[in-house]
Amino acid sequence: MNSIEVALKIRELSLKLVHKAKASHIASALSIADLLAVLITNNEIMRFHSPTDLKRDRLLLSKGHACVSLYSALHIKGFFTQEALFTYGDDYSVFMNHASHFVPGVEFSTGALGHALPIACGKALSAKITDQSWHTFVIMSDGELQEGSNWEAILFSSHFKLNNLTICIDYNNMESLTSVEDTLYLKPLDNKLKAFG
Repeated sequence: MNSIEVALKIRELSLKLVHKAKASHIASALSIADLLAVLITNNEIMRFHSPTDLKRDRLLLSKGHACVSLYSALHIKGFFTQEALFTYGDDYSVFMNHASHFVPGVEFSTGALGHALPIACGKALSAKITDQSWHTFVIMSDGELQEGSNWEAILFSSHFKLNNLTICIDYNNMESLTSVEDTLYLKPLDNKLKAFG
């Protein structure tokens, strides 16, 4: 499947999972489907063939409430069966309503916003110190940039020249029950990021 087909499949599975589990956060999940599809289908961008390969690139989903898209993408990669995937939201399932590191391919359990980028910085720094070739990717939400821990991590990544770290910001301008701009204005975001190095 190409990335467009994978993005459609991620959306289809995500909708089915959320409906089955009577869960929520479908908008957050759907808004990252294209990004996940490109990452998992293009080996020139992200090398991610097996969750146990020590040379794999690392992918962290900071907006852990969008986990159905990540779970769907990992299923498409063949990391687990569709039967396992559809235990999402069931009692005692490892497929929880926020990203769970018990799921093959999930690097770090996330839910509280603002935690994955600092962890991703640590992983990237570790790879640099130990001369490893793998890259770390983190998918964040725009509203999550209101967390101070993320700006500390951005400063940290600049200070340590973490050129093996890629931050992907899902800038959908939605946050909880309103817009990001109505909650805490971020623009001009590109200028802020440049100012932090």
